[in-house]
Amino acid sequence: MTHKKTILEQIQEQGDIEIFGKTQQQRTRGMRRQHIIREEWDELFEPEMLLLRWEYPLYFNKYNHRMNDSTYWRILRTIWSHSENLHENPRLWKRFWNSKRDGKQGAMTGHENWLLKQLIENENPIVIYRGYQQIVPFYQTDNARMSWTLNKDLAKWFATRFFNATGIIMTTGSLGVPRVLTGYCSGKDIHAYINSREEDEIIIDSDKVEIISNEIQKLPKEKINNEM
Repeated sequence: MTHKKTILEQIQEQGDIEIFGKTQQQRTRGMRRQHIIREEWDELFEPEMLLLRWEYPLYFNKYNHRMNDSTYWRILRTIWSHSENLHENPRLWKRFWNSKRDGKQGAMTGHENWLLKQLIENENPIVIYRGYQQIVPFYQTDNARMSWTLNKDLAKWFATRFFNATGIIMTTGSLGVPRVLTGYCSGKDIHAYINSREEDEIIIDSDKVEIISNEIQKLPKEKINNEM
């Protein structure tokens, strides 16, 4: 009986063994390699298992042509939701979400699809927010991003979360300013609404957002008091 090679075995044979093999050896974390409990694509993109977060879009870009439509959208949601460094591959993410594949609703749950439908049917402009860290003296606006939220308080949290009491961004060591962008968009331009982490996330192309304000945020008192 001929052994049918798994997707992971095929990937290794196609030249990714150097990167993929190291990843597999170094990040096992209790994973039982011989047991594929779910579909093989889910195993490859299982968060924190085989791939590091920055690798998700690179591998997805290389292999998504081998996925059917429903798998494409399901895996895209997975890697999007677990990637903390979306800013590193903006062109790839934009290409992924603008795919002409059928079944984009598969990137959302039933309730998320229902809420997005309500937003699309709303004829009034939708107000969305994005919190970010503006590095001094490079006053970038950070408006070329796809991840926004319906929740302004959450956007403020994202803007201030990496700052210490002296205005230093702890992840980079740079002096910065916490800011929140506010913009208008149309429901029909939204790629997806995702709320798995209660973030009311809106995924949309940046050129579909009309920026109306870019406000500096004060650091929360508890952050300042805790570091005094």
